[in-house]
Amino acid sequence: MVSVMSPSARGTALRVKEGYPKPTAPVAEIIKGALWVQLAVHGATFALETGALMMGQPKIGTELPFLRDVYQASFFVYFLAALMGCVAWFHWLDRMVKNIYADGVTNLNRTPLDVVLNYMTPGLNLWKPLQDFQAIYRALWAKNEWTEKPPSPLLTFWWGVSIAQLILMGIENIVGLSWVTSLSSV
Repeated sequence: MVSVMSPSARGTALRVKEGYPKPTAPVAEIIKGALWVQLAVHGATFALETGALMMGQPKIGTELPFLRDVYQASFFVYFLAALMGCVAWFHWLDRMVKNIYADGVTNLNRTPLDVVLNYMTPGLNLWKPLQDFQAIYRALWAKNEWTEKPPSPLLTFWWGVSIAQLILMGIENIVGLSWVTSLSSV
């Protein structure tokens, strides 16, 4: 039989047994590092893609073959940074939800697993992570009155830009090197 803990009992258990709230700064630093690497790779690929477009080349490295190797290596570096960033992001989300419960918030009605799985559920992952992130943000500042605090327009903007960039990357994969490629990198 599975016992279901009340939110206040969950918070007490997290504080007493597991030592929450725990610092989130070390995990956030890993995320920032991965984002800086991704930004550098985006800058490099943007320069290569825009240069190839301006030279009228259908593919990167047609005129300068060594750039093709640099371009292909950038995707490997980006993939590794994205993977590290995703693992750290999910760890950060898990820790934030547990910290919120340990701080005494009892009406969040989300478990860390719920929050992480919403990123992996097709369809739901278009809006549910934003709702969860807004709830986490508001609960950090307003505690149990988080439902009365308005959502952050900056978080909504960030999520919209993220979704738009993913759509542009999908179009880029279909169309190939074009103005969409440069727009996606920006």
